[in-house]
Amino acid sequence: MVQEPTRGSSVLDLILCNKAHDVVKVDLSDNKLSDHKTVHLTLGFNPLTPIRYHCVDLDKNSFRGINYFKGDMERIRHDLNLVDWMGLKKLCDESSDNSLDDFAKLITLTVLQITVIYSPAKEPVKKAKKANREVISLKFKKKKLKKRLCRLNSLNPLSAEIQKCENRINLLAYEIMGADYHLR
Repeated sequence: MVQEPTRGSSVLDLILCNKAHDVVKVDLSDNKLSDHKTVHLTLGFNPLTPIRYHCVDLDKNSFRGINYFKGDMERIRHDLNLVDWMGLKKLCDESSDNSLDDFAKLITLTVLQITVIYSPAKEPVKKAKKANREVISLKFKKKKLKKRLCRLNSLNPLSAEIQKCENRINLLAYEIMGADYHLR
């Protein structure tokens, strides 16, 4: 990623990442505090933007995958009352050194099994395309920043504000791409 020398004739600074295409630009500048050059990195995405998940794959055999609102709570309660909890505790005490941990796991599995029997699985949530508004808003911001960049370039091509504006435009472009992807 760093192609130019950062100290003397050596390239000493590295940028490690698992997706090189996310790095849009790498610049170097002199540093008054060190004999190394400062590495400026521009990412093609905003790392502060939370990832939005529209549809989560739910495991039918987990507590998260159960639709409790449509479950038959009376039958669940009835079956839970029929469980011999003390007998299960004794089994755990006899079979292992970690009897308390094993008993907790056994309780969890027993409750899960009974709940799965009497409750349907959750269906994936299909969200309306609300993100459309978000994409429109992001594109509007990007358009405004592009106009500002043109003004800055015409008034003062050496302004430090130009780089900041370019960075914001790149981040917005990545956010728009991510929002479009999540709409599908």
